[in-house]
Amino acid sequence: MKPVLVIFATHYGQSLRIANHIALALRAKDLKPDIVDSTQMSPGFSLDNYSAVILIAPVERGRHQKNIIKFITQSRKHLEQVPTAFISVSLSQAGAEDASATPERRARCARDVAQLIQTFLGETSWRPVRVMPVAGALAYTKYSWLLRLVMKWIAKRSGASTDTSQDHEYTNWIAIGQFVDEFAREIAVSSRSPAAIAVTALPQGTTPEHATAAPTEGVRTVAVPAAEVKKRGQLPIEQPGEKKAAAV
Repeated sequence: MKPVLVIFATHYGQSLRIANHIALALRAKDLKPDIVDSTQMSPGFSLDNYSAVILIAPVERGRHQKNIIKFITQSRKHLEQVPTAFISVSLSQAGAEDASATPERRARCARDVAQLIQTFLGETSWRPVRVMPVAGALAYTKYSWLLRLVMKWIAKRSGASTDTSQDHEYTNWIAIGQFVDEFAREIAVSSRSPAAIAVTALPQGTTPEHATAAPTEGVRTVAVPAAEVKKRGQLPIEQPGEKKAAAV
């Protein structure tokens, strides 16, 4: 089988850590990953030699990186031919997963995450098979003094740590591993039958715009023709299970 391409963009290294974690999980499934920094891709980079694509993009100051948007826009036709997954890395997701936060704060953070993802996919007109929001990290010690102030304000709004004397990580590594397990099965289905790609069905009554606020219980995986996925315009955004944010 062809390798799985893992493309990442990173500001302060957390998305690279996530890419490496995904690569290890793919190898455990006997899949060969190729990790590529989106800023280092040559103009003639081709997706033809890959069986699937996982794209990891962080959010900073309310937007995903522009070079990722440019890559997807230029490569959308090729991305539609293979199973694809999008991982959005943000601090807002830490608030959505924080079991110690009030229901209102968690719901607000989940809505923020959903809006970020919908805006990104609207800009690119891309419809990946799977979408997963992932909590990132606060790299206070690496920020400029101005960015440190901005991120401290955002952290306070999201319920994350405002202790700027150290860095804080909120990534749910177990949830990412489970996400890779599901996506690996979809790759296997696609390799056996190119006309079918497995997608995660949204809970009944849930619209794509509000998917991140929906519970994961009752979500099931179904295989539908790729053409049907395009026609429906489904956007399965998966929320990992509840996890109290903890600084490390």
